[in-house]
Amino acid sequence: GNPNLVETHISNYELRWEHYFKNAQYYSVSGFYKTFENPIEQTLLISGGDSRTVQFVNVKKAVNTGVELEARKNFSFINKSLENLVAYTNVSFINSKVYSLGATSDTSANRPLQGQSPYIVNASLQYTEPKTHFAFSVLYNKTGRRIFLVGSAAEEPIWEEIHPTLDLKLSKTFLKDGLVELTWSDILHRNDYQFWDMNRNNLFDNNSDDRLIQSQNFGYNVSAAISFKF
Repeated sequence: GNPNLVETHISNYELRWEHYFKNAQYYSVSGFYKTFENPIEQTLLISGGDSRTVQFVNVKKAVNTGVELEARKNFSFINKSLENLVAYTNVSFINSKVYSLGATSDTSANRPLQGQSPYIVNASLQYTEPKTHFAFSVLYNKTGRRIFLVGSAAEEPIWEEIHPTLDLKLSKTFLKDGLVELTWSDILHRNDYQFWDMNRNNLFDNNSDDRLIQSQNFGYNVSAAISFKF
């Protein structure tokens, strides 16, 4: 919908330290710096009660800086029998800035890059019993609020607050090549929000001046599957 778009050029710089231990245990720490030349963003051109006119638009420049922490650790330090109980986590913190053409300067940083969360958290707890091959895993994900649509000159940006997700999966082998799995996805099934941050406090305040645009609740899913390899 925009014939004037040009491709984005990305330069990524990263410094990383990794330390590995036995039984696939490790931790890592990294810092990164990423520049975007002519990044493409979804921009709200016209807003309406029942529809939106959205277009992809280049902006001048964006910069992301941040740190990433990652670790995998079993629980054998408590008891040898817990060697197959494994915790994993990955956490990123990102400071994002967009430099767009402004009234007084073309290098003024005024907001984060569209779609970029200030933090991302992934964590899991997994266990596999070596004799019976029973296994379970619990997975958690959380992302910080982010710009869903960039506003036009006359509109505020639309922000997105995504609910954390929690999933549970149980599995058990049978015979030699059979597998039965039970999955409970999005146990928390809270609401996702799109809103205008009218008081600009970087939060969604449902009972304040912030204007709610859309609220979605997807519910949770429970599924069972049986597979067999021939």
